[in-house]
Parts: sequence; structure tokens; C-alpha cells
Amino acid sequence: AGTVQIQPYLNGTAQAVIATSASNSGSYSWTIPASYTAGSGYTMSVSAMSGQVWDFSDSSFTISAAAVPTVTVSSPNGGETWGVGASNKRVAWTTSNGTFSSFDVQLSRDGGGSWGNLVTGLGGSAAYYDWPTVTGPGSANAMVKVIGYYAGGSVNDRSDAVFSIGAIQVTSPNGGETWQAGSTQNITWTSTAVAGTVQIQPYLNGTAQAVITTSASNSGSYSWTIPSSYTAGSGYTMSVSAMSGQVWDFSDSSFTISAAAQLPDLTVGSVSGQSAMGKGAYNAVTVRIDRTGGALTNGTYVLVRVYLSSDATITSSDNQCSTDSDATAQFSNTVLNTSGTLTATVTCVPPASMANGTYYVGAIVDPTNYHAESNENNNSRAGATTNLQ
Repeated sequence: AGTVQIQPYLNGTAQAVIATSASNSGSYSWTIPASYTAGSGYTMSVSAMSGQVWDFSDSSFTISAAAVPTVTVSSPNGGETWGVGASNKRVAWTTSNGTFSSFDVQLSRDGGGSWGNLVTGLGGSAAYYDWPTVTGPGSANAMVKVIGYYAGGSVNDRSDAVFSIGAIQVTSPNGGETWQAGSTQNITWTSTAVAGTVQIQPYLNGTAQAVITTSASNSGSYSWTIPSSYTAGSGYTMSVSAMSGQVWDFSDSSFTISAAAQLPDLTVGSVSGQSAMGKGAYNAVTVRIDRTGGALTNGTYVLVRVYLSSDATITSSDNQCSTDSDATAQFSNTVLNTSGTLTATVTCVPPASMANGTYYVGAIVDPTNYHAESNENNNSRAGATTNLQ
């Protein structure tokens, strides 16, 4: 009559009573604590009426260890590359054999030697964490670890192998520089855990410009000759990216590309000589040289040669009658840069071998193309004719 007491024994030693007053219904549901001692020598006692009536299991039974919940990292699990600055890179995991109360996610940049929290206290039903923005420094030995907490303790798992957190840092231009179109500049950067080549591309006020190169060596430096026609602006930034855009960086702030230096243009404004000249004699020829556009920057003078020609088209194959030493002494860069025009007298000594007759007196400025000009095809002019005797 009355209730029953239920108590297990392990190898003959009484264990904690399961129930002191269970209904004598013939059945009792027992949830075995997960921390219960495992063993194969258990028997079960059911007694009643203050121990006057009892029975034990006819032979022993086994209580095995509780199934421990598991957590398994599925991503990143080795070999991936995440770029510094990338958004919402997912750490994912699976669980089995139980329920969890919470999760922490940790990151190592040294192959598991040390760990730091990415996030703590995720809910027990979580199966992933999206890292909002991947931060540096870069590493070729990164791993993640997921720690799961349950009623009996905690378990963890880490990436099976290392993955990379790739980093590129643009060092020049990195903000504040002024580069002139037409000049040659070095684009420089540093990188960590970046394989293959890099792509280099400028942006102007946030708008992508033509790619400079799609496959530069990841050497940390690239020499760029800026086209003279490049659009001037103060809102440029430079992008260096790699690994199909998984890793990239921009200049920290904007830099300026200024307009190309304007080239000068030299022309012969006028040529005038004597109406008659004697062969082998010293004859004065007045030549006016004009400069427009940019300043002359090469050397200190402009060479002018005087010719006698049978037609009004003056070329270097005509009869030169001036000496270079005489002409160069007359036409100074400084004067031409200051005033834009210079008139001087050049001595013309017609060769004795020339035939008598009528010739055009002409001049060519910069006949050797010593000075780079915006127009190299307008450097000659013919003046009036002279009678050579």
C-alpha cells in the first residue's frame, strides 16, 4: 500500500534517491542528469512500506556518459581570403547532440597562438555571424573559433586550416600630393597575404577612371606616366586591388592632378635682308622671332639659321648663309620668355660657289628641334628677295 521509493546502486553502493514517494503505478519516468556517473554496475531498487517490501534488478545495467553537444566550424575553414574592409563576411557553424545557451566567436591572426573576441553572447539558436567589416592587420595565418555554451559546460571548434586576411595599403598618392599631367610618378603600396598581380585604377570625385593597369607586379611600386591630356582635378584617389577585388585599398584622402605644362611655340615673325648681296661678303639680315604658349626651359638660347632659297619655301636643304655661333648669340631664352618677341640682326655670308641670281631670304627657328614645341611645323618663313652678285 502507499507510495514507493526508487534508488539506484552502483557496484552495490547506494546512490542518491531518485524518488521517495513515487506513485505505486508500476512506472516512473526518470531523466538521468547529464552529469551522472557512467558505469556498468548499476542496479535499481524499488521499496515500499518503510522498506518492508523491496526488490532489486536481477542483474546489473549500464548508464553511459551523456552525449556532449558539439559545434563544428564550417566557414572559414581554410584557404579562403577575406580582404580588409570587406563587409559581412560570414563565420558559420553547425551543432549536434544537444542545445546551446549561447555562442562566442573568436579570431586568431597567428594560427591559433592567441585569440580575440569578434562577438560574444550570440543566442543559442545562432548558426552564423556576419562580421560587419573585416579589420586589419592582414594575416596569412588567420583562424576562427566558435565556443558553444550549454548546461553542462562548453565546447568549441576552430577552422581546420588557416585562411588569409589580405591587406593592401596605398602609400602614395595618399592625399595632398599634386602630380602634373605629363609627368612620371611612382604609385606605391604595401601588402600582406596578397597573391598574384594587382590592378591600379584612379577615381575622380568617386567616379572610376580608366584602369592604369590590370596586372602590375605586386612589387609595391608602379611607375605611371600621366598622359598630358589627363583631366585636371583635385578630387583624385588611387585604388590598388588584388585577387579579383577581394583585397583593396584607396588613398586615405584626395590628391591633385594638375594640367600638363604648356609647351612653347616658336615662329619666325619676319625676315628682311638687303636688296642686293655680294657672295662672300657680310650682309645684315634682320630676323624677328616670336614665342607663344609656355616658357622655354631647355638651355639658354634659341638657334636661328638664315638661308637663301630659289623659292619661297625655306628648308634646311637650302643654302645656309649664317653661322650658328653668330645666330645663337642674338636670341636669348630669357628675353623671349619675358617679352614673347625678339628682333636681332644676323650676318649672312653667301657662299662663293652660289650662282648669281635672285633668291628669297628666309630663316628657320630651332632647326634642330632642341626645344619641344606645341607645333614643330611652323618654324620657317621667307622674306623678300635679294639679288645675289
